[in-house]
Amino acid sequence: MEAHRDTLRAMAMRLTRNPSDADDLVQETFIRALERRDSLRNPKRMRSWLIRIMYNLFYDGRRGDKRAGVTTEIDAADVPISDSTKPTWTVLGASDVRAAVADLDSQFRVVTEQHALGGRSYEQIADDLDVPKATVGTRLLRARRKLKQGLSRLAGKRKSPRIAPRRLDRMR
Repeated sequence: MEAHRDTLRAMAMRLTRNPSDADDLVQETFIRALERRDSLRNPKRMRSWLIRIMYNLFYDGRRGDKRAGVTTEIDAADVPISDSTKPTWTVLGASDVRAAVADLDSQFRVVTEQHALGGRSYEQIADDLDVPKATVGTRLLRARRKLKQGLSRLAGKRKSPRIAPRRLDRMR
């Protein structure tokens, strides 16, 4: 099990976003694994078994926190510092979104308009366009990405310019 500690630690950091909680989660995972080592059917699959235990522990803990109404205090280091009190998207209007949708390639624009604006299901759109349902989902995903990029660029142009902080690793 010790051979998988680094992998589990990295996973725990992604889940908890806190070094102390990540270490606790790894320890709880090892304890649970030792308590239930008889349930490991194939020793070659130990890594995936440990990861599954970790996910289960994490999500079980989250469910318990929600039921108990537990809130977590946020350290100042965990909160991104903004130079503005207004979120970036507030500089955009409905006309900006409509224009960005209109600028999409036709294959992306059609599915976006039918799904987001028309309220149609993936199946209905797939039938209309005579394409598989998965293709509709892929086109929507790509359209959303393109919209996000375009709208982010537009919002950035409308906000006041700011100087980006220099990264330490680039200063060397």
